[in-house]
Amino acid sequence: MSKVAEAVGKFKKVSIDYDHSTLTDDVKNALSYLKKAMDGITRIFLRQQSEGLPEVYDETSAG
Repeated sequence: MSKVAEAVGKFKKVSIDYDHSTLTDDVKNALSYLKKAMDGITRIFLRQQSEGLPEVYDETSAG
């Protein structure tokens, strides 16, 4: 087991939910685009920190 997998194994899985019925249709439609944009920004940030960090991020967020 890698150190990353061992460290991640110590965390408890938590489900976060929200009441999406209060959102307007425009906001609901925009959410998928905002997620894609944030995923791209996250990858850029991680790559700036360390060349291999995006792969570590992928490993820890899988599952």
